[in-house]
Amino acid sequence: MDTRWRIEDEVTDQDVAGAPRPLLTTWHVLLGALRRGWRTWVLLAVLGGLAALAVLVVRPPGGVATATILLVHPTASDPSAMATDVSLLETRAVATRVIADLTLDLSPDAFLSTVSAEPVTNQILEVSVTGPTDAAALQRADSLVSGFLDFRSDQLRSLSGGLVRGYQEQVVELQAQLEDVTREYNELGGTDAASRTRATDLLSARTQLSSEINATQRAIEDASFSTDAAISSTHVVDDPYPVPHSRLKAVVLHLGSGVIVGAALGFGLVVFRALTSDRARTRREVSRALGVPVRASVRTVGAPTSWLGRLVASTAAGAASALDRVPRAARLLRGHLRRRGAPAPGAAVLADALAQALPRARSRPAPPARPGRAPAPEALTAQRIRAATTGVGLAAIDDARAAALVLRALGSRLVGRGLTVLLVDLSESGALADPDEEGTPVFRPSGVPWLSRGPGRPGSGAVIDLQEQDRLRGAWGDADVVLVLVEIDPGMDIANLASWVDRVVPLVTAGRNRAELLSTIAEVVHAAGIALPFALMTGSDTTDSTAGIPDEPEAADEASAPRSAGRR
Repeated sequence: MDTRWRIEDEVTDQDVAGAPRPLLTTWHVLLGALRRGWRTWVLLAVLGGLAALAVLVVRPPGGVATATILLVHPTASDPSAMATDVSLLETRAVATRVIADLTLDLSPDAFLSTVSAEPVTNQILEVSVTGPTDAAALQRADSLVSGFLDFRSDQLRSLSGGLVRGYQEQVVELQAQLEDVTREYNELGGTDAASRTRATDLLSARTQLSSEINATQRAIEDASFSTDAAISSTHVVDDPYPVPHSRLKAVVLHLGSGVIVGAALGFGLVVFRALTSDRARTRREVSRALGVPVRASVRTVGAPTSWLGRLVASTAAGAASALDRVPRAARLLRGHLRRRGAPAPGAAVLADALAQALPRARSRPAPPARPGRAPAPEALTAQRIRAATTGVGLAAIDDARAAALVLRALGSRLVGRGLTVLLVDLSESGALADPDEEGTPVFRPSGVPWLSRGPGRPGSGAVIDLQEQDRLRGAWGDADVVLVLVEIDPGMDIANLASWVDRVVPLVTAGRNRAELLSTIAEVVHAAGIALPFALMTGSDTTDSTAGIPDEPEAADEASAPRSAGRR
């Protein structure tokens, strides 16, 4: 037994986990997401503006009425007198008076929320009231001013009344003391020195009590007079009048606010989706997920299919033709409209890339011609390079219509070169076998198309309908190239696809599929014994500045080897 082995000497396996996805992103990624999702935030901005205008129509901005009041206070030198008046104006008692006067369906707090008071000076108060209309605001302001002045008068009279009652009670008490002093003075009858001194003190006390009684009575008169003067001098300087407002300004403010809020929500939604989504959007992400390079990527394939897209394209084409009569001023706009109205060349670009997946044609030598004789037409036909029957499949991951357009474009190009093309539609949607499309005929097996077995592999008969079997074998024998459309799903059994073609090119739309789904599809294709030479992409835009080249596994192993050696 070898005792030299130690657990510390155990060689650990290299890390197989890749680099974690960065939590932070760059401004380039965010700006790219905003550019790609411009339809989302523009739509939300438009909806926000329309919603704001709808609110403006349903609940138009209310009118505002303003009144100016001159408030005279009983004590002119009191610095808190104006603050006291403002507090009296904003009491629930005043609001209740106005609500009862106008029979409003509002709570006191709700009404007070429409009232604002601004002291201009220590005696001038400006009151503003809002209402659903100018007339309602004017009516509320008038009732508020009247109710506030009445309530203020009651409070001032209550204050002065309490003060007067206090003074009166003091006068009664002083008069009682005066009577006691007078009675005691009258009862003095002695002529001695003590009696004379007491009489002098009583006379002094009576004089002082009389003075206090007179002063208190004057204070009562002054309090009543100052309160009455303050109440009678307080009046409305400017009667309530509606404040003019611009309807255009209200529309602009509401529209701008709605657009800003909607655009902010759209920005947040687009950025959130960009930061949290694991969908493969760029060429690099698609190539990494599939493990093959992205040979070509285009923005769109063919003309738009929706009625809105066709309407936009036709409108742009008509506007471009109309601008042809306009001089140089509209040159840029005319070129932009022509680009919008013209059909996209994406199908031709992808068809050219897909043609590179076809194996090289194997030529068959033509029979030699006899001397002195012109070659027969059959010999001339045999002199052209004829490829052995070969094919390629285009796997529509998420857009069968775009894949059908690419296959038809490639088929038309090969037919133009003199080759016989057999188009086979194994998709569930039947996009390639559309009866409205003209051109090369399409073979579509009956039943479940992707379960049909083709005659591509030796010894494998076509497991399809017996009536279709002879037609398929004849077309297969005459065809130089077989182009197959298939829709691949991880849950499908695509083993039969190997009897039709030996290589498949996936067509991926940017941003529609998760990287995990693409990796699973690549594994399913490889498990079926089908080659995956490269991939094609649609839906790419100018924000994608990556190359569709997957990471080299050798480079990754070499980069991880030094780290493992360092740990050991």
